[in-house]
Amino acid sequence: MPNTFAPNGFSCQTMTGTIGSFDYSKKYISPANTQQIFYGDVVVQLNTGFIRQKAPGEAVQIAGIFMGCEYASVSQGRTVFSPFWPGSDAQPGSSIEAKVITSPNFLFRVQSGPGTATLPLGPTGYDINFDIGYGIGNGTGGNGNIRTGFSTAFIDTTTASPSVTTRPFRVLDYAPGVDGTINGYDQTAPFNIVMVALNYADTRVLTGTVTAV
Repeated sequence: MPNTFAPNGFSCQTMTGTIGSFDYSKKYISPANTQQIFYGDVVVQLNTGFIRQKAPGEAVQIAGIFMGCEYASVSQGRTVFSPFWPGSDAQPGSSIEAKVITSPNFLFRVQSGPGTATLPLGPTGYDINFDIGYGIGNGTGGNGNIRTGFSTAFIDTTTASPSVTTRPFRVLDYAPGVDGTINGYDQTAPFNIVMVALNYADTRVLTGTVTAV
């Protein structure tokens, strides 16, 4: 069936060259950060030590992929795990611990776009660097899904570049799946799902972590 443009962020699938469990790193979100961060979002490390959602077109190293957070909730009166950071509700002075996949060995599934795409992302896009975009959502900034907690991030095919090495992701292959039965797995149609790896991130440079403001 034709694919529908309905991106839901980066989904960790496997490690390159081996099979292993997900390797989370502990990061922190500032309680003052009102910008929501969704499950499967790309995040960057700030010079304050906190993380935030990456903006499309932002030329900065990424820290990894956000996989939820734990914090002391004001509304619920207890510590909760949430698939996304809602932008508020943390007890004043408390820590918001985020789970972020930072390892360069993991591969991720992600839908290609944007919504105006007319061609699938195929072999001519392999081993080329890409940036991200966000589909329309209902979170702060107009992206993400506050009902499911999932990101609306996608690989933006209009940013393809074999030479700009600061693009954060590299497309490696089609995502394995049953063509035509699940949205995104018709690899002959636009908005197909592909496998990507971290290309330019904190863990892949020799000069140290380049922080964002």
